[in-house]
Amino acid sequence: MTIVIALSCSDGVVMASDSQAAETHAAVRDDVPKVFELTGHAVWGGSGDSQTIRDVHDALQQARGRIEASANLAQDLVGTIRPMLEQRYRNVIQLEGNADAIPWTDSLACGYDPSGGGSWIVEVDRTCDTTHYEDRGFHAIGVAAGLATLGNALLAHFRPAEKPLMHGQLLAYRVMDTAVQTSGFGVGGPIQIWCVDAAGVRQVDSDELLVMRGLVGTWQEDERTLLDRIAGAPGLEPEPAPLPPPAGPPEAPGHR
Repeated sequence: MTIVIALSCSDGVVMASDSQAAETHAAVRDDVPKVFELTGHAVWGGSGDSQTIRDVHDALQQARGRIEASANLAQDLVGTIRPMLEQRYRNVIQLEGNADAIPWTDSLACGYDPSGGGSWIVEVDRTCDTTHYEDRGFHAIGVAAGLATLGNALLAHFRPAEKPLMHGQLLAYRVMDTAVQTSGFGVGGPIQIWCVDAAGVRQVDSDELLVMRGLVGTWQEDERTLLDRIAGAPGLEPEPAPLPPPAGPPEAPGHR
């Protein structure tokens, strides 16, 4: 079980995920990586069965050269991922009424073209159907994808596509933190964040994540203060709404 999100910025793209792997029937949890380097300017994340994600990762690493030179990235991703999914799905014994037995696995990739193509986001779902999300600038996969999508929608007024990468990292951290706190069993921290820009791929380290956590806390506190100011804190009158500008003198008859 997983949340993986991709978020476009003006100068790069951010991918974030939770870290928790859970055995559905044994209630056993473990921390695992869910986002991986795909090429020198791209990353990908997997949602679903942990072993299938590892197998897909190995296949993508072996095909890295072809993917880096690809003129049709989505199709090359499918050509690499599909054989692994077919093998994993084929090996599973289907028990009547037990859909959980199928090792469903979705993949989300994103990157940044330093030659001027900008950010891109593409999903290869569990059936190997592909969808591009460059125009939307955001996508989420995993058991709590709906929560992450809602969190992103609530922050959409900050216009991440127009903001630099640091803003995008804070937005991604806040979306992930909200989704992790709201979701039920199977999703948990620590949050993982990777960034891709003209300089290449970089994973945000634990010290930087602590700084982000503090910055997001400051951001939320400022929002609370602003709400008290414009709507009124308990026992205080709200801030008066600004008056409209004064009207100018009336136009003379026949004036153009």
